[in-house]
Amino acid sequence: MRPAEITAVAHRLVRVGSLVEARAAIAAAQTAGDRAELLSPPRCGGLFWRALLDAITAAPPTQPSPRGWLDAGDRPGAVLDGLAAGCQAFVLDEPAPAVLEQLSRQAAWQGALLLTRGQLTAAGRRGVLRDDSTQRRNP
Repeated sequence: MRPAEITAVAHRLVRVGSLVEARAAIAAAQTAGDRAELLSPPRCGGLFWRALLDAITAAPPTQPSPRGWLDAGDRPGAVLDGLAAGCQAFVLDEPAPAVLEQLSRQAAWQGALLLTRGQLTAAGRRGVLRDDSTQRRNP
């Protein structure tokens, strides 16, 4: 992704943990004319996140369609699990450079996006990326 795209994602990212929260975030994004960028709860499994995203897309289609980001935290293996589950976008803490390079290649090979928490923080989004399940949204 180009820096401008990362900045746009960072400023629209909303942490959601349920279908109700996801629908509210999508409605708010539509009202603003933006694409909803949904971030999973911390330590969320790829299968749960994929099921939630499937439930969202089973509803009448929204335009533009929301994108779901699996928050892999400090677990690089969660990216691989998420790829196996069919997830297409990931946020990961800063792993070792060799690990990041390998995961980036694997994600790209499967057509998925991978951003580090550092990239999003540098783009200006800090609060929603904290590992705090009580924080749902940031203004």
